[in-house]
Formats: sequence, structure tokens, C-alpha cells
Amino acid sequence: MAENENKPSAIAAGLKSPKTTAGAILAFLSFALLQAQAQWDGDPETVAQWALLIPAALAVGAFFFARDANKTSAESGAE
Repeated sequence: MAENENKPSAIAAGLKSPKTTAGAILAFLSFALLQAQAQWDGDPETVAQWALLIPAALAVGAFFFARDANKTSAESGAE
């Protein structure tokens, strides 16, 4: 237990890499807003592909916790 006391949480580690975190959030918002537009645009021919939302969220999650290229593992809290 003692070695985990100084380790930051996963979210705190993700926020130490602002470039990849911001990219992940923007990518998810872009996808979600496009699906929302397709759902509520008033055209019955266009339908949102909500089944793609979960894989998109998982991919975005990977980028959220990825570290920026200019950060070391120690700087990002991985060590």
C-alpha cells in the first residue's frame, strides 16, 4: 500500500498531458455532436449511429490517458 500513496490518480495523470487530453475531448465532442445533429435534424432519412458511440468513447479514453510526446513517464505520473 505504501508505494501507491504517492502515485497520482489516472485522471490526474491524464491531465498532465494537455495536448492529448484536449485532442481526446475535442474528438469525442465532434463525434457526439455530429451524431446528435443527424438524430435531430428533422430529416427522417438521416439517423444517428449511436452504436458507434461506445467504440468512439473507448478510443477517446485511450487518448485521454496517453502522454504527450514531450513528456517523460515520470513527468506524466506513470512511474
